[in-house]
Amino acid sequence: MPLRAPRAWCALALVDGALYVSGGYGPGGALLASVERYNLQDGAWEEAGAMREGRAGHAMAVVPTNRGLKLCCVGGFVGESTGNMTCTADAIGYDEATGAWELERDFCLPEPLAGFALCTL
Repeated sequence: MPLRAPRAWCALALVDGALYVSGGYGPGGALLASVERYNLQDGAWEEAGAMREGRAGHAMAVVPTNRGLKLCCVGGFVGESTGNMTCTADAIGYDEATGAWELERDFCLPEPLAGFALCTL
């Protein structure tokens, strides 16, 4: 089953039996804020909580926090489109209980970076 929204330069991570795909470039070069979740058991895509702004070329991984594991997007380009974007060092974490993304200061990069990979060991 295909993604609900076509995208390139997105990020993905596996969390508790679900595959998350975040951001990327959509048709026409728009930076996407949408996040999709694929349930491996059901075989279906659904929308998850959208990020506050579009993001592409970022990395995503599961990170430990004092409240358990959290999905975290780090770095990449943020903005609205390829003509209106900046590279960031920010990290944002997804709270599955509320469906909201929030700044994760402990995981921000020392300098802006895009086009890299991230994994949890």
